[in-house]
Amino acid sequence: MFELAMMNIGFFELLIVAALGLFFVWPCWRITAKAGLPGALSLIVLLPGGFLILLFVWAFKDWPGQGKA
Repeated sequence: MFELAMMNIGFFELLIVAALGLFFVWPCWRITAKAGLPGALSLIVLLPGGFLILLFVWAFKDWPGQGKA
């Protein structure tokens, strides 16, 4: 059986997780906003496999400023 003392998460661990989350969300938010999509769509990167979904959205979207070929 698991000991409850081993399952406690401290402040330092939560701070690291928040910093890593911000490290991934902030650049994705900026790229998504520049693509003309709502920046909140970048929060999908916090889900497992979400970054791949966001990459596909970026890849197949018509970007502003991109001329028609």
